[in-house]
Amino acid sequence: MSNKYFEKSMSFIFGSEGGYSNHPNDKGGRTNYGVTQATYNGWRRKKGLPIKDVKNISRDEAKQLYYEEFWVPSGASDLEDPRDAYILFDMAVNSSPSTAKKLFRESEGNAYKFLNNRKRFYNNIIKSDPTQKSFEQGWMNRLNDVEKNMNYMVDSGFYSPSYIKEGTPFDVGYSGELNVDKNMPELERSRLKNKYQYLKNKQNTPTGFATPISYEKDDVLSSKRVVFTPNQIGNMSRKEFDENESAIMTQLKQGQIKPNRFELDFSEYKNDKNKVLYTREDLDEMSTADYTQHETEITNQIKKQGIPYKNDVPDFVTTWQKQKDKVKRPNILNRRGRWINNNGRLTLM
Repeated sequence: MSNKYFEKSMSFIFGSEGGYSNHPNDKGGRTNYGVTQATYNGWRRKKGLPIKDVKNISRDEAKQLYYEEFWVPSGASDLEDPRDAYILFDMAVNSSPSTAKKLFRESEGNAYKFLNNRKRFYNNIIKSDPTQKSFEQGWMNRLNDVEKNMNYMVDSGFYSPSYIKEGTPFDVGYSGELNVDKNMPELERSRLKNKYQYLKNKQNTPTGFATPISYEKDDVLSSKRVVFTPNQIGNMSRKEFDENESAIMTQLKQGQIKPNRFELDFSEYKNDKNKVLYTREDLDEMSTADYTQHETEITNQIKKQGIPYKNDVPDFVTTWQKQKDKVKRPNILNRRGRWINNNGRLTLM
């Protein structure tokens, strides 16, 4: 691991930690450059130096302390990707090297899993000690800044992974089977491209995601989540559809995927033999068992025609709900007589 990675990470750390502070709810107490008085005392004792007020710590002294007490013990010095090293180091500074190493191990060395697990870590702190809620917004801002700094390493040319020239759906002019919204802001496009390439090339990480890569409800990295469109779904390869099927179905049932009324024209639709048409209202009404039973047909309809709203379907078309509502009535004609409804009971006359 090159020391230039440590220097770059330190520039980010100093930007996050700021100068001297003594917040009454901060369990670390008096702090300067992110270094607590207790940590400063312990470090100076190891070096045989007298105790000194952390308010007077120099920037160079803080950098040396960070290298010896956080960068190396956290394991950041052993990582090849400076983005991984930075996020591990930043967590070590914000909590402790042992906590950072444990969280990084639980995240399987995946930076994006690590950031989401870090958010859960902060939420658990607040849950166990409500006085820490005053730091919540600062912690969330820090997580967002960490991802921005990860992207800056690549976008600025500081670090060029071996796969940097691989095409992604987020590249302008991408010629693959799936493209993202051409009006996507440049910063968002760059962010998702970096995330796409990182995850795609990370060992044991699923590949082939087009958008938005992650659908975790508390994903702090996807505040502006990209929603699939009918065109995107229709242009997906089989592999891309299979890998995104869960997200597509979730968005569809939640009404997030909006059909283009000009593209989804069912006015002349006729049911195929022994088949029904599924509407968005049908999917909303389905139980898990119903959906599982008809999943193949629904998937085929999504790719072939799309899922319309009930109001877009002519009355003569048989939908899933119409078929379900059909009540099988006994033949009212019988060789022995006629069935009649007698106060709700069928009686043979």
